[in-house]
Amino acid sequence: MPEVSDQQLALYQKLVGLHDSLYQDESLGLEFKQLLKKKFPKLAIPEIDAAKPHVEKMGTIEKELADLKQRLQDEKLESDFIRRFSDTRREFNLTDEGMEKVKKLMTENNIPDPRAAAALMLHEKPPEPISPSGFGAQRWDFLNGDSKAEQDDITSLINDPDAWLDKTIGKVLAEERSNKRLAVGV
Repeated sequence: MPEVSDQQLALYQKLVGLHDSLYQDESLGLEFKQLLKKKFPKLAIPEIDAAKPHVEKMGTIEKELADLKQRLQDEKLESDFIRRFSDTRREFNLTDEGMEKVKKLMTENNIPDPRAAAALMLHEKPPEPISPSGFGAQRWDFLNGDSKAEQDDITSLINDPDAWLDKTIGKVLAEERSNKRLAVGV
């Protein structure tokens, strides 16, 4: 046996004490043992060696449980989606062809709800064409007056709206005072 100096012996005793304190520690002991087992796989650590098959089995059980939860969630989502389609078919009185149109509309416009797609399909109407307002006797050239007086009036409106308004207010007031009324639309 080789000679060991007192300093080395004291260091070895400190290392053994450190090892023993970590090995027996309640909060860090298991973690320390797992690190030792990871570094030296053939090292015999009874707590880890005895628990290994149970830990592996628990890992398998946890994986199976997670898979089961995912399958149940997927089935619930699928049944909910099927139920929403059947409710939509019933509510809007749709045939198979109508449901295909709803599905096509859903995919084309990224609509997640079949009821919204069916409502859009059945109740969407093209916009009504705009009818002429009647202003200017159904003409698009309403800014061109028929007579010279009308053209002068329109030109004064465009050039100086305030002056035109003052002049027009005066005409309207004079007309009201004289009880002479123009026909509607003139």
